[in-house]
Amino acid sequence: LHVTFRNNWWGPLCHERMPRVRFGRVHSYNNFFNSPGNNYCIRAARDSELRVENNYFLNVQNPWELYITTGTTGKVHAANNTLVGTSYAFGDPKSLFSAGTDTVFVPSYSYTLDAPAVVPNLVTNYAGAGKGPFAP
Repeated sequence: LHVTFRNNWWGPLCHERMPRVRFGRVHSYNNFFNSPGNNYCIRAARDSELRVENNYFLNVQNPWELYITTGTTGKVHAANNTLVGTSYAFGDPKSLFSAGTDTVFVPSYSYTLDAPAVVPNLVTNYAGAGKGPFAP
């Protein structure tokens, strides 16, 4: 799997898997995470690589984490994310904090990163098919 998540809004009642990745590469950038009471947002599990860039995390628990099972432990590279009212608490003994400093894949496509501070406004005001400055 090679998946990109861009300009998504993970809101209230999203508890986890925003996403949870096994056996793949995921690029998550310019997303807004505002799901108070969640378990975790982004989880790297077996044989995965995650690039987490320029996202805005508001009042969430475990913005990104590792989940340890058999096989090769996942990797996380997290850069230039905004964390407001976030915390880390691990209810599952297989979950671990990730500093987000792993070396991971570099996307093969060109992309432009918005400043994390503008992401909540962009995503919440321009969400929906065919809307917003990021619509074709």
